[in-house]
Amino acid sequence: MAAPMGCTAGSCFAHPAPRQARRRYTAGLVLPPHNSLFTALLVALLLAFAAAAPQAPQPAKPKAPQPANELSAEELEKEFALAAEQFLALLESGDPERFPEACSEDGVVFGLAPPAIPRKEIREEIEKRTGVYCVLFDTGCLRTEAASHRVPKAELPALQSLRERLRTATAREARIEVTAIDEFWLGDLRLELEFPPGMRRRREAIEFSFERKDGAWRLIAVSVE
Repeated sequence: MAAPMGCTAGSCFAHPAPRQARRRYTAGLVLPPHNSLFTALLVALLLAFAAAAPQAPQPAKPKAPQPANELSAEELEKEFALAAEQFLALLESGDPERFPEACSEDGVVFGLAPPAIPRKEIREEIEKRTGVYCVLFDTGCLRTEAASHRVPKAELPALQSLRERLRTATAREARIEVTAIDEFWLGDLRLELEFPPGMRRRREAIEFSFERKDGAWRLIAVSVE
C-alpha cells in the first residue's frame, strides 16, 4: 500500500514499500480513459514544427542510464522523489530557460511514439517562444499556434498550457515508480490533476519518464491521457 511522502501546495507524492524480489517499486493509479484535445494538439503541434524545421539526423534511441550501484533502492526512490518535486516546481513556476537542463541529451519523446525531439531543438523553441515552449508554459502562444494549425475557434478557449493547468487544478497527486533494469534505473512520474466544475475536462493524467545518467535524473518522455 502506498504511503505518503509529503504534500505541498495540494500535491502529494506517494510511493510503495520496496519489493526486492522483482526490483520494481511502483504505486500506480489508473484513471478511466477520456478525450484530451490537449494530447492531440501537443502531438500535432510538435510534429508540425518538426516537419517545418530543417531535417537533422534522428537522435539515437536514449541510452540506458548510468549504473546506480552506489545507492540502495530506498535511497534512489528518495532521490527520484526529490528530483520529481523539483521538476514539477520548474514546470509550475520556474524559469522556462532551465527546462532543457532537465531533459536527456538524447532528446524527449512527446506523445506515444518516437522520434525524440533533440534537446538542442527544445532549447531553440524555448528561446524563440514557440512549439514546446507554448505547450508547456504559455497559454496565449499555445492558442495562437493552435489557430494557425486550424483548430476550430470554438475550441481555443479550452486550451491551456501545462503550466496553467497545474495552476488551475484544484487537486493533484503525483506518484512515482523507480524501476531497475539490470544495473540501470528508470523513473516514472505520474501526475493526476482534478479541475473545478465547468471545465471541459475534470481529470487529466500526465506521465513523465526519466533516466538516471551521470548521477542525475533526466526527462526522456512525456505523454498525456
